[in-house]
Amino acid sequence: TLTQAAIALLLHKPGVASLADAQALSALSGHEGELLKAIIELLQKRPESSTGMLLGHWHGSHEGELLAELAGQERLIPTDGIEAQFEDIMRRLTSLPLRQRIVEEISGLKNRPYDQMTADDKARLPELIRALRDLDTRSGPAS
Repeated sequence: TLTQAAIALLLHKPGVASLADAQALSALSGHEGELLKAIIELLQKRPESSTGMLLGHWHGSHEGELLAELAGQERLIPTDGIEAQFEDIMRRLTSLPLRQRIVEEISGLKNRPYDQMTADDKARLPELIRALRDLDTRSGPAS
């Protein structure tokens, strides 16, 4: 997942946490989203932290197992490319809530019979589709 990819990058190069805006991730939910936010907050408070410190912090917990698994995965990203990839993932993660709202609204409109749609609904549908396409172009498709 995008969240796991972000966590893995933080484990391989904890300093990239300085590039994240923890507030922008406030809409992230779920176990992995909460873990990502906690890791970023910890690394921003303690920028000298290492991978070992992160693993030790969550040792013996479910989160620690996930961190150990992600830390053990080989990354095919050159070390100097981690910052760019991390920023891209952050951009994509912060756009997910907006993307979800647009997709839900499109779905709701598409589920209505065309002859029962108002003129505003008919005009809104192509606007939403364009907005979704623009969002995906800027941030990459969600995954």
